[in-house]
Amino acid sequence: MFKILITGRNFGAVSKDDYNYFLDRGYEILPNPCAGRVPSEDELCEMIVDADAILIGNDRITARVMDHAKHLKVINKSGIGVDNIDIPAATARGIAVTNVPGTTANSVAELAMGFILNISKLITYTNRRVVSGMWPLDRGNDLCGKTLGIIGFGRIGQRIAKFANAFDMKVMAYDPYFNTKAADSLNVQQATLDEITEQCDYITLHVPKTRETENLFDAERISRMKKGSYLINAARGGIVDEDALYDALMRGHLAGAAVDVLAQEPPVERPKLYDCENFLITSHSGGNSNDSVAMTCKVSAENIIAVLEGQQCHNVVNAKELGQK
Repeated sequence: MFKILITGRNFGAVSKDDYNYFLDRGYEILPNPCAGRVPSEDELCEMIVDADAILIGNDRITARVMDHAKHLKVINKSGIGVDNIDIPAATARGIAVTNVPGTTANSVAELAMGFILNISKLITYTNRRVVSGMWPLDRGNDLCGKTLGIIGFGRIGQRIAKFANAFDMKVMAYDPYFNTKAADSLNVQQATLDEITEQCDYITLHVPKTRETENLFDAERISRMKKGSYLINAARGGIVDEDALYDALMRGHLAGAAVDVLAQEPPVERPKLYDCENFLITSHSGGNSNDSVAMTCKVSAENIIAVLEGQQCHNVVNAKELGQK
């Protein structure tokens, strides 16, 4: 009997039937005393001892955690970004790391587009002022005719391009592995990172956090953005230098910014960015729609079952390093 530790907070949140993916096969679900929150490293070390598989959300799976696992064969991330997993450590221990690409793409894209509309039309800003007793004449900006720059032209970026077309926006995109066929079908112009930085009215980020993308939008790059432009980050915290973003918003260089992520989640201290009236934030919930969660849970379970039962799994991110095809 395989034993599964589930710490991802969305698993079973939409439907308790999610557990049946495992229970119907005779698997045992290990107890999670930290249900409803992200467990600490020490807690994970205690919980993971007997697990054959762990299904996680934003938990940090370190080498130390893996060293406490006697039988661990697979770590599944309920999302696409795996920067919270020490993949070299997993590979060295023969542990497969799987993710669920694509299941949250539409949800994240819709949030990013919602951010663009919200900060352009001052929806939340004006709402706060109205309910406080004011009746202001706030003026936002239209999207029609503006230029949107998409950094990271994968599933999410392509979906946003489709949305932007409906608003008659000009769309530019940058990706080191640029999909020319998708760009042609979506009327998207291929551009360099510098061209997007300097020419676009809106820039939305959809790249993983790596050594190359950490602080990609630092003070220097933000200063090169058009005055009065907008920055959206629904990717990963740490891609945007938060101090530099704060300065650009307070100085009025940027008209607004919206993020779904922070470098420290949740923040230990109240971020300075919260003092910016033209700043909008959500709690890393871009992929957290009922529809995307249901699909993510299904694919996560399929990944784990495939690895444990020796079937082919197409979502093993360290397959090459493990010598798998």
